[in-house]
Amino acid sequence: LVVSTSTDVVGGWNWFSDTEVHWRPQVYWPAGTEVALNANMYGVNLGNGAWGQLDRSIAFTIGAAHVSVADAATHTMQVYADGALVQTYPVSMGSPENPTRSGPHVVIDQERNKIMDSTTYGLALDAGGYLTAVEYATRISNNGEFVHAAPWSVAQQGVSNVSHGCINLAPERAAWFFEFSQIGDVVEVVNAGPMLGAVDGDIYDWAIPWETWLQGSALD
Repeated sequence: LVVSTSTDVVGGWNWFSDTEVHWRPQVYWPAGTEVALNANMYGVNLGNGAWGQLDRSIAFTIGAAHVSVADAATHTMQVYADGALVQTYPVSMGSPENPTRSGPHVVIDQERNKIMDSTTYGLALDAGGYLTAVEYATRISNNGEFVHAAPWSVAQQGVSNVSHGCINLAPERAAWFFEFSQIGDVVEVVNAGPMLGAVDGDIYDWAIPWETWLQGSALD
């Protein structure tokens, strides 16, 4: 496995399991970086009688640098584009009973209209769960955390944390963030709940400290 970049980037591998390996830079990708991954697997002994049959390659270009910082203590989210602050929004985040996970999250999906259903992650409706239609849903983890429109909590936005773990915005602000966001954008959550980790799904790479990340590499 070989990663090539058009810009000098310090990076490394981490084996999440015997069958899954990730590569990431030490710090967030520089905007505009061209990336190529070559998996030279043909003829490689994969164990248990399996051999690589094909080489594979993929190439992509990193988009604009979008990083948002959602602070559960100040009830604000600051949005940066290429290092410049472009928005500061009041938000309401996870309540003390349902805290938003701390650490760097990643935008992984977007839905203009979505039904939020707590039973999909094991919280029954009669046990404090919910079944709610929302707009401008930007998913930031695989544990049910989104940035989305929440007209019902506008009075609490900027004041207190009352959500089930999502980042609540007023509808017009959620619409702006929805249009602004790209898959792969970073949303850093600070002063919130436990650190994002393996229990929250499979995309928590940036939440792993660099020294710990390198310990998962098979390379020196």
